[in-house]
Amino acid sequence: MSSRADASPAWKRNRDKCRNNLELSLSNCTILARSSATTKPRKIAKVAFQTNRTVREVALETSGLDKARLDQLLDPASQTEPAP
Repeated sequence: MSSRADASPAWKRNRDKCRNNLELSLSNCTILARSSATTKPRKIAKVAFQTNRTVREVALETSGLDKARLDQLLDPASQTEPAP
């Protein structure tokens, strides 16, 4: 049994869990649809769901967007600010 000193702080566990949940969310496809970056958000969501992969993984393979652009679009922090 590990001591409390060995355990990671609750805020860090929660932050990591939240980040993981955000990454797995199919709602990320709405961001792709609104950005006009790809015309395939429904297909991306469907494939991600059927194959138990993230929107980011499927979009990287099928959308034609590069990793840097996907990272920019799917960054959770940028989704909390109003659009310019």
